[in-house]
Amino acid sequence: MAQSFQFKQGLKSAVVTGFAVGIMALPTWAAELSGVISDTNGKPLEGAMVTLVNDEQKRMTTRYTNAHGKYQFDDVSPSNDSVRVRLIGFTDQ
Repeated sequence: MAQSFQFKQGLKSAVVTGFAVGIMALPTWAAELSGVISDTNGKPLEGAMVTLVNDEQKRMTTRYTNAHGKYQFDDVSPSNDSVRVRLIGFTDQ
């Protein structure tokens, strides 16, 4: 599944791309969610706060992007989660 979000504030903007979800069929179901946060020019953004939110279970898990703009959530349970991205100088997504 690939999705792209764009955030803008003044002259600054960023794009969230490359969601990759892999399902492991072992005794329990688990998934991995990963992606890259970059600006509209494709430059990776380090230090963006990426939060996986599950409203049903009232659970939030946060990761920060590395120097390559990459983030990863391991062992994600199958559910309807949303992803929020926050970085100083950009509009929340």
